[in-house]
Amino acid sequence: MRHIGLLDAAPADDEDGPAKAGVTNVPGFNRVAWDLTAEPPVPWRRAPSWNRGPKHGAMLLPGTYALRLTVDGREFRQSLAIEPDPRAERSAAQLGAHAAYETKLNDTLSRIDTALNALDNLQLELPQRIRALAKIPSAGPALAASQTSLDAANRLAATLSSHPQNGQDNDFLRDLLRERVQSLLNGTTVLSPTAEQTRESSALEGETDLVLADHQRFMNAQIAPLQLALKAAGLAPIDLEALPAKPVPGERRDEHGSRRGE
Repeated sequence: MRHIGLLDAAPADDEDGPAKAGVTNVPGFNRVAWDLTAEPPVPWRRAPSWNRGPKHGAMLLPGTYALRLTVDGREFRQSLAIEPDPRAERSAAQLGAHAAYETKLNDTLSRIDTALNALDNLQLELPQRIRALAKIPSAGPALAASQTSLDAANRLAATLSSHPQNGQDNDFLRDLLRERVQSLLNGTTVLSPTAEQTRESSALEGETDLVLADHQRFMNAQIAPLQLALKAAGLAPIDLEALPAKPVPGERRDEHGSRRGE
């Protein structure tokens, strides 16, 4: 399902997130354009804007879809039909395989970026907690757990992505899980998936499952108890879902500056 947002002015792309279709909120007629794609994958929020992920999901298949408009608590529904392109030479089965392949890659990228977003917040906030804990004489165990957790977060993040900061970093950085998923997505054509693309996609999904299982064990075994220890020490727990600060309108930003300091 693609969600349509309500805007007070003309719609515009959000630099820090995926492109969102928007409905203007002005007297009279309001219009919205939908590009017939599904929801984009979860963005990597603290990466440079060029590397946060696709702004659109997979193209939707021909069929009937439901439109829903909510105004002042009232809901209005209408159906919309996407007709097949009469010029297309691919069968319905081929179109379905293509959509399933691209959707699977986007789902894998979402899982990776969800983990990276949480790890980024740990890497950003744990040094602050470590400095605060070092000033509390009775917080020795929590201090040690924080330092251990920061090291583990760094190691996990390094297994998910090579963390390119500039557009040409991929020329010399090794492609890790995220970059390999991106390569498949960027190489998607109307002829996808080929047998080799299907094989690589399945291999990537299996490797991602293993790494993210380690990530979940880390969150359960180390971060969950650490959050309780931080509270017991009188400190705020880590906000694992914290969003980067919005840029100030008109402010010039160094796109290749510190990712976590944005």
